[in-house]
Amino acid sequence: MAAPVVEAGTTLFTSASAGTITLEMPTSLATDELCLMFFFNDSGSSTPAWDVTTNFPTGFTMINHAGSSTSDCHSGAFYRVITGGESWPISSPCNSTRSCKGYAVRVTGASTTTPLNQTGADVVTSTGTTIAITGVTTDVDDCLAFWTQAWDTTDTPFTNSGTGWVDGDEDAEFGGNTLSGNWGHRTIATAGASNTLTVTSSSSNGHAGFQFAIAPAAAAGGVLGGIAGEGGIAGHGGIAGKHGGIAG
Repeated sequence: MAAPVVEAGTTLFTSASAGTITLEMPTSLATDELCLMFFFNDSGSSTPAWDVTTNFPTGFTMINHAGSSTSDCHSGAFYRVITGGESWPISSPCNSTRSCKGYAVRVTGASTTTPLNQTGADVVTSTGTTIAITGVTTDVDDCLAFWTQAWDTTDTPFTNSGTGWVDGDEDAEFGGNTLSGNWGHRTIATAGASNTLTVTSSSSNGHAGFQFAIAPAAAAGGVLGGIAGEGGIAGHGGIAGKHGGIAG
């Protein structure tokens, strides 16, 4: 087996007041590859900025959402195994018209049947210069773990501490509402813990984030993948997962 790989060609959307995130297709994204979407929003509400009934990118599976009035910001992530039938650009509404941003990321070598191996705990804090994002424990070799986090301030660059982690990208909003965020990844060669990752900024504010792990193509298992995972395919009914279910 070989671990999934984050490929070049990530696309970014950012707006001070859109209420909708619209993402172009990552460069060279092809059938049977995985597309991840990372979302950030500056909402101060405890209502999730994304869900699986109204605020989601059509056809994508929700991985997780973290954020509340405590953090004064929200982060979310979705995935889709590409079929070739997608119509780009792809948009997702969010439950707020404050600053929002998003990334579309191309991943090769992931399972096409059950990509999501594990989803970690939400980490939501009200203040501080660091966020310690709880790790996941994979149950197959060669998973690719990710972190994502939103920060209720415009500070970048972030510094990240943790063995093996690679920065994906980061972005800050200047003008409009204050929001920044980043994401990154590391390979878990042998099934086990990804460990806690600490992200540090130069100013103190609220933040919200989580980790998750993507399974390699040759290992389609995962106790939190598929229907039993955080989301299930975003839609309006069907078999319920933690936050949603397979679209009815």
